[in-house]
Amino acid sequence: MFCNFAVCNITSEEVTLKRILYSQAELEALRANRSEELYIFRDGNYIYTSAKTNGTENTIGTEFRFNWNNRPYLTKKLAHQMILHILRLKAKNSNFTIDSYGPIRFYSNEDKENVISGVLPDGAKIRFAKGYSIDTRVIYNDKNPVIGVLVNPEYRWINQYTCEDLMGIIPLVGYRVYEYKQLKQHLPPMSKFTGTIVSIEGKIAILEKDGENIQRNLSELHVNCNLGNLQSIVSGLNGHTTWQRVRECFFNSKRKNAREIANNNNNFYSWLEKCRFESNAGFSFQIGKLFDDSSLEWRQSFIQKPTFVFDYHGVQTDISSDSGLRKYGPYDKIHFEYKTPRIAVICQAQHRGTVTNFLDKLTSGIQLVKNDVFTGMQSKYHLTNIRYDIFTAEKPTINAYEKAIRECLGSNCQYHLAIVETCDEFKLYRTNENPYFLSKIKFMNRGIPVQEVRIETMHKSDAGLIYVLNNIALAIYAKLKGEPWIIPRNQKIDHELIIGIGSSFVARERNQKRRRVVGVTTIFSGDGRYLLNNKSKDVNIDEYFEELLSSVRNSIEEIKRRQNWQEQETVRLVIHAFKPLRDIEAEVIKKLADDYKEEIKLDFAFLHISQDHPFRIFDPTQQGIRGKGIYTPSRGTNLCIDGNNQLLQLVGPRELKTDKQGMGVPLLIKLHRYSTFTDLGYLTQQIYTFSYLSWRSFFPSSMPITILYPQLIARLLGNMRNVPSCDPDAVVSGLRGHLWFL
Repeated sequence: MFCNFAVCNITSEEVTLKRILYSQAELEALRANRSEELYIFRDGNYIYTSAKTNGTENTIGTEFRFNWNNRPYLTKKLAHQMILHILRLKAKNSNFTIDSYGPIRFYSNEDKENVISGVLPDGAKIRFAKGYSIDTRVIYNDKNPVIGVLVNPEYRWINQYTCEDLMGIIPLVGYRVYEYKQLKQHLPPMSKFTGTIVSIEGKIAILEKDGENIQRNLSELHVNCNLGNLQSIVSGLNGHTTWQRVRECFFNSKRKNAREIANNNNNFYSWLEKCRFESNAGFSFQIGKLFDDSSLEWRQSFIQKPTFVFDYHGVQTDISSDSGLRKYGPYDKIHFEYKTPRIAVICQAQHRGTVTNFLDKLTSGIQLVKNDVFTGMQSKYHLTNIRYDIFTAEKPTINAYEKAIRECLGSNCQYHLAIVETCDEFKLYRTNENPYFLSKIKFMNRGIPVQEVRIETMHKSDAGLIYVLNNIALAIYAKLKGEPWIIPRNQKIDHELIIGIGSSFVARERNQKRRRVVGVTTIFSGDGRYLLNNKSKDVNIDEYFEELLSSVRNSIEEIKRRQNWQEQETVRLVIHAFKPLRDIEAEVIKKLADDYKEEIKLDFAFLHISQDHPFRIFDPTQQGIRGKGIYTPSRGTNLCIDGNNQLLQLVGPRELKTDKQGMGVPLLIKLHRYSTFTDLGYLTQQIYTFSYLSWRSFFPSSMPITILYPQLIARLLGNMRNVPSCDPDAVVSGLRGHLWFL
């Protein structure tokens, strides 16, 4: 097993640079005038420079000498500049384009590196080009810094057609368009969003952006390279059959195959190993071998699959959530509030028979063979009865659905949940015309959670329906405030709260220049029980964490009252954040902990959990399962990068649905240095366990629910904001204890 981290073997201890105080104007001037002969980069309050060759004179600023071990992050920036310099020299003699500098990204211009080569006719201006990204990182080995390089293959759609080229090919009005601009002199041209085309006059486009109209030549504009736009362009120019061939070539390419990625990486590392990286700063290094399990520094935590608990005494347990439910029933079966739930059903009149048949299977179950059975929601979740009231919409329109919902809510019946029939076609509707979102809002305004079911799902054969029904029944039970299972509680601590933090950007009004953001928090107990979710007010992004702190404080106060915390009890707060916590943000949350220190013994850990990072783990011994996941590590594989960073693989060969998905990206778990609880092995196991606790499906998720649930909430809030007269605050406030978003 190995990681794509290659150590920089540094051959000199002391580094000599020149530096001057930082100013943006000075930095831009240096990069514009001296970047060919000097390495130029910023670190903190200084601009650092170093001659690229021995014959170059560098008279800028004062001399600054240091041992690289004492300033590893400064040294890493110098190493990054040296790698970029070698690549820029190579680019002059090779056919590739450097696209960005931090991380370094470049793509090939050669036809053999174009994935769709031969599919489009000669002269076509669309390519799917192979390239690489290169990043440098500092990790610590027993408190000793190690600088390394991370390489990953990357592929990029290149569209060189201008909007002028596409006149008459696609209807340009309504498209979001971009310009390529030289934003900074030392950077390659970057695509910059220009606006949305509202009209065209000759060869001039009238664009709208931030409530203002601007004009641009069509020859300066490009449409975005998403698959929908590419389909329109290729189909318009070359016909739909050609697009189908492009699409097939794109999806069948091996770009995501773990073995292919590893082989591509190894080829590039082999080239890097031959390069000599030297500077006039007295600093030089060579790229060493990849970090692998033959190294003494390769360390892993012991991670084990959780045991699930199905009774209050912790006696009824199973290592499978589904098997345990079949044997014992849900965890809260004795005290579950809605033993005879009453469910409203909204469906189209023409599908009433199909829906009724589906509801019967949901209630009573399906049995195909001995081991392939869904016993039905009523039996599996120990319910007495399930009552359905069906209301029909005459057409698949928002007005017809609204009429049916009005009839339902006017019946004065107390419904515990609503099931709404949707269809694939609804995905093409705008949010404010989508019957599903209207249904969600209307019912949730009354405190009634909603479960959608597509008519295409209901039409499946029993063999295809049995697993879907199992997951739908689980989600419905959870939305009824049921607790299907929990995990064993940590007996060594009085209270443990795991807080997931997410966010959703609010669409700007036409006259707003600044983006507004809403914070979303979900709070769980240490045994995995969902306690509540909370939403902060919409604020400007620079006020986000202050507002979020207030939201978290209110949530903790509510749980403190619920659980009756006593003086000097031990409480641990574990915070899972979707974005890196800056020191100033961690200070804000640390202050929250300080507010409680007189009352309780409080430990806290701040964790950033991310899939957006360059680290990858490869397992050459993994030959895959039915062709899926070759070279992909099994779920639960982990790697301790250093004392504050750990990788955790949650998508292994068994979790991949098809071989087209390639390899799963491990989570990077980063422990903030202000944390007072620092057992990263324990925290990694907890994240792994919480990936099994989603009551949306029996399958483990690719994220812990502390991150997954806020993402689901944020996405639904974003969609609901686009429905006229919808107030998400009012909609969500009555369902804070419900898993309404599953």
